[in-house]
Amino acid sequence: MSSPFAKNFPERDSQLFADKVITLFQYGIENAHFRNIDSRLLAPTIKGTLVAAATFQLSEQIVFSKEDILEVVNIIWDGIKRQ
Repeated sequence: MSSPFAKNFPERDSQLFADKVITLFQYGIENAHFRNIDSRLLAPTIKGTLVAAATFQLSEQIVFSKEDILEVVNIIWDGIKRQ
């Protein structure tokens, strides 16, 4: 399941992700907020985790509480932050 925007405008969705999110990852790495991980590897890892959680929630296969969603974000942050 993907968003209607991503489904109808896949090239714009990919470009938006590259322009905004990859730039954020690069900034975080360059300014020592994130571990020195190739932003090309961060992008699918983080996006995939968030999209999977959203897909489970929307399909009601797994229902997440607000606290669960915050825990997912904390798990991602713990994996990328500079120690």
